[in-house]
Amino acid sequence: MRQLTLKHLLMAILLATVIMSLVACGDDDDSASSQESTQAQLSAIQFEELEVPTSGDNQTVVRVSDSVVLKFTDNSSSSYPLEYHTLFRTGQKIGNNTAGMIIDRNGEPLHTEYSNNEDSISNYPDANSVLIRDGKYFLITHYEQSPGAVDITELSYNVSDKSFSAKELKNIDFSSVGGTWINCAGDKTPWGTHIGGEEDYYLDAYQFDNETKNYMSKHIAYCETDNNGKLTGGYTPPEFDKSASFSWWCGYVKDIKEEYLGGDNFTPYNYGYIIEIDTDASMNTTVKKLYAMGRSTPEMATVMPDNKTVYIADDGDFRGIYMFVADKAGDLTSGNIYMAKWIQTSAERGGSANISWVNLGHTVESEVKAIIEKKPKFSDIFLVGDPDSCNTAQGYKIVRAGDPADESKGAYKTKMCLKLRTGEERATVFESDDEVLMAARALETRKYGAYLGATAEFKKAEGLTYNPDKNELYIAISQISSSMSDDEGDIRLIKENAGAVYKLPMSSSEKDTEGNPINSQYVGTSMSPVVVGEYIGSPDDLGNTAVVNKIASPDNIRYIGYNILLIGEDTGYHVNNMAWAYNTETGKLTRIMTAPIKAEITGMFATLEKDDSLFVFTNIQHPREDISNYSAEERRGYIGYFRIPLK
Repeated sequence: MRQLTLKHLLMAILLATVIMSLVACGDDDDSASSQESTQAQLSAIQFEELEVPTSGDNQTVVRVSDSVVLKFTDNSSSSYPLEYHTLFRTGQKIGNNTAGMIIDRNGEPLHTEYSNNEDSISNYPDANSVLIRDGKYFLITHYEQSPGAVDITELSYNVSDKSFSAKELKNIDFSSVGGTWINCAGDKTPWGTHIGGEEDYYLDAYQFDNETKNYMSKHIAYCETDNNGKLTGGYTPPEFDKSASFSWWCGYVKDIKEEYLGGDNFTPYNYGYIIEIDTDASMNTTVKKLYAMGRSTPEMATVMPDNKTVYIADDGDFRGIYMFVADKAGDLTSGNIYMAKWIQTSAERGGSANISWVNLGHTVESEVKAIIEKKPKFSDIFLVGDPDSCNTAQGYKIVRAGDPADESKGAYKTKMCLKLRTGEERATVFESDDEVLMAARALETRKYGAYLGATAEFKKAEGLTYNPDKNELYIAISQISSSMSDDEGDIRLIKENAGAVYKLPMSSSEKDTEGNPINSQYVGTSMSPVVVGEYIGSPDDLGNTAVVNKIASPDNIRYIGYNILLIGEDTGYHVNNMAWAYNTETGKLTRIMTAPIKAEITGMFATLEKDDSLFVFTNIQHPREDISNYSAEERRGYIGYFRIPLK
């Protein structure tokens, strides 16, 4: 017994030693893990305030904050210098191609009277997205100018100083989709492609249909033609509006219809969509138009984290805000289109409202494309009546969903008298009422939405960006005026020319205006301003007509995390447009960037996170318009970025 006990004791001692050794090893691992978990994390980004430019030297260059301060969870902080890096300027040759060159439907440089029959170069760079393919970086860049252009640039990365440079550029060919038109803002999809808006200014189908010519003076029927029936660019006023002068519009239509967009094959219904662009590692791009998402004057679209809910901003006066809910995540070829209904709760300082959603119906891309190929007219979709004596007893409705720029002349009005052509009134171009409804919701999205009772009164809805930390969408309204402050319809706000940025909290259990569930986790339920500008009218000592320490006409916006919302301006109220960092938690607004005189800050602040740095790609559009020579070096647009260290 004594020997057995001793043996057991020795075994117990040995086992205890092993256990203690294992525990000690475990303690070391836990300690390392604990050290890692307690290592200070980045908690805030704070930009140094940039002063207002006051002299020629700093009013004619691109400026950013001198530094950015990083704050960490252990209360430590680090300061780093900031610098704007120009990748290239428009008109510059990168490899074998020229940045900003507008090409025609055959892929050749476009020559127009506007460009003095030389290569057309745009100084209007807008949206950016950075796509990564096989370890290579590709920058997609829009040009917001008629007719339209998009470039793709391969970027080289220098590891030693964490910088990018332009290696090779290609002008993207849109001939497979009949060309493109005024490529404005854009975004990157969660699946890594680029999407952007085709603003359909000058291409309202209502202006191209003889059934509507007696109700508006801005109409192609009054554009002059030569003996061969070709547009000359001249204009003859109609009898009902002898003072009308739209030769400028006829000149635009001449170029786009006959020189660029297809001549006899032209239909306005081929433009005004969200486009999607993809590329491979050899810069072979594919482009497509997302017809199922509807047609408007889209500034841009942004896809929510569910990969199926998409918000679309509609630029101009008497416009809408749209939500598309795809049938399948990652597939935008079919789904339901919704249009916002504003139910006002306040008119003060930007106002506020509850938001409900009018369901325009289900769309399928292939079916919409087939309808476009038939080249229907506006009056094939709607019967058109006289807006001054609209026969509502016969089912007609007054619809206001257009540009009121010349309403003061009395002949070109926002009011339309419309009736959907179904049943016995269906046009022969359509085979069924279902096809009429598909055309209405996909080709005349804004007008059909207003016809159904949605709100088409927003003024210049611009940038969109989602904040996952607060689960809310931000939308920039460039001006609170005109259709938003005319004391008519749904939106009746106090006028504020300097605009505002609004938030839309998201909900996952909403129903449309008919009481049907919306199949999305990201449905906006209200709109209220988070930051508002202040127009003062009388110029200050520098010539600013809006308060310089507040935003003026917000346009490009981007939430970059750490409670920071970047806001870029497109305004004539500040002599130098500015970009701001708005803290969504504290409400602090910090000026971080200024552009040269008359330039707009664009690029949507596209971001790329790499090597513990956040690269923010930002462009400068149409600088120095105070210089008359369009080709002058000072007037070339900038494509560039600044880098924020994250550690």
